[in-house]
Amino acid sequence: MLAPLVNTPDVIVVGAGAAGLAAARTLTESGVTSKLIEARNRIGGRTFTDTSIFGVPYDRGAHWLHESDVNPWIDYAKANGFDVREDEGEDKAFFNGQDLGSEEIEKIENVMEKIGSKIYRAGQKGLDEPIDQFFDLTDPIHVAVASIFTHDLWAKELKDISTAEFYWRDLGEDWICREGFGTLVAHYGRDVPVELNTQVTKIDWGGEGVRVETSEGTLEAKAVILTPSTGLLASEKIAFDPLLPLEKVEAFNAFTMGVSNHVAMMFRSDIFGLGPDNYPHPASRTFDQPSLASNVMGTGLCMLWTGGDLSRDLEKAGIEAAIDFGLSQIKTMLGESIEKEFVKGYFTSWGQDPWTLGSYATKQPHTPGTRAALRASLADRLFFAGDQCHESLSSTVAGAYESGVETAQQVIATLG
Repeated sequence: MLAPLVNTPDVIVVGAGAAGLAAARTLTESGVTSKLIEARNRIGGRTFTDTSIFGVPYDRGAHWLHESDVNPWIDYAKANGFDVREDEGEDKAFFNGQDLGSEEIEKIENVMEKIGSKIYRAGQKGLDEPIDQFFDLTDPIHVAVASIFTHDLWAKELKDISTAEFYWRDLGEDWICREGFGTLVAHYGRDVPVELNTQVTKIDWGGEGVRVETSEGTLEAKAVILTPSTGLLASEKIAFDPLLPLEKVEAFNAFTMGVSNHVAMMFRSDIFGLGPDNYPHPASRTFDQPSLASNVMGTGLCMLWTGGDLSRDLEKAGIEAAIDFGLSQIKTMLGESIEKEFVKGYFTSWGQDPWTLGSYATKQPHTPGTRAALRASLADRLFFAGDQCHESLSSTVAGAYESGVETAQQVIATLG
């Protein structure tokens, strides 16, 4: 059992997502007192498993444990009795009830690798250009690849993705957790004392320590670790006195939030007949061709992922319109009669979430700002952590965890 909350901590940690939980645990285990505060009424941030909507574990945020060879959550899951395994799902292309076979998928994968390699080489040269220049959108295969980049990978339109940001690397194998990734993170944070429903409004860092004004009162400490998304930090919902330096503000505004949402649809059966956890795609080769995870953990749940403008438009249209869109995609693949198997649906709206204002951050082309500037500490009092701060594991829960641990270690060394 970790130490209880203290009123005069050495360090205040803002945000109880994976980064904040990791930072708070690392501080406490090293004998540094901390106070973890969270604006939501729960921990976990963008990693949250809901069991109330469908009666089964349903990840409303992060779902896959990426980069399995270096992902610390896999070892934690195994050590704590969670059912985790490698994701062995296959990509399939469907149209009107017919599996089009491997040839369609191979065409898309080949073009995707060629385009990705060109973008990666441009990034290696230090170019900071939008990646839309590498696509010929008169070519249906290029359109299908562009749709994958937007809806499955980057949660942004091609013009909003920078070559400087693009990591064309072997991501390793993905793993999945039967109980849900959010359940796993919540278990990790179960013994970490946290003040929920506590919103930070202002941070005064002009003196020897810091004063943190919150909706529940003012706290004082030697240092603060900030883990909110760049979307929240750029929104100026948290005021700073003195003002942050230009380099820090530029970094917040350079790493803008993409919007990734999914239409979740529960069916009475495994409608694609592929077994649990596979990836059928509509074979329409249109730009609004989302990615789909079918029969998640064998529950009959399907999740259709949307990103960029489509995702934002569905947020504006509302949950019922989003579910209708998801069903229309399923019907394109399996035919109109499949609707009789439909039970109920749900749609996430991370772009409208007041505490993140998006899903995950990537660099906007032609903007000043680096990840080094994002995570740079200020005056040995302000420290920054989160998935957006990690160089090689950006936009992952693993990156958030590693960033939280590394930043806490930096604070420990600084406080001496």
